[in-house]
Amino acid sequence: MGIVGFCFVPLQMLSKCADEIFKAAKAKIWQNMDKHQPGLQAQDKIQRERLDQLAPRCEMIHFPGFLSRPNLPKEGKKDIMVLSLMNHWFSRGTITKAPGTARLIDMTVAMVYTITEQAVDVIKGLA
Repeated sequence: MGIVGFCFVPLQMLSKCADEIFKAAKAKIWQNMDKHQPGLQAQDKIQRERLDQLAPRCEMIHFPGFLSRPNLPKEGKKDIMVLSLMNHWFSRGTITKAPGTARLIDMTVAMVYTITEQAVDVIKGLA
């Protein structure tokens, strides 16, 4: 049993709401940009350019099986799972020099568009 379908596309190919979603994301990102470190500003600029270029961000994977819990599938029922994945997140969490040490850079102070918000926006766009 393996993957039966796979695509890696811009959100615009999956949702008519994509442009609205990205417009809101860009506005949120620009809100406090002047307070961010130069390196983070450069990273966000690259990410914004990828939005404008219709670069692939969304993965859809179709798997002939059942991966959801806690509800188990019914006996004899055939299932297919559609998995939604995102690439090129704006948020990257924290950076440490070595495990168990204090954070070298706390990226959470610069998070303007969290992973959860991005995932919710993608799922809304697919609906």
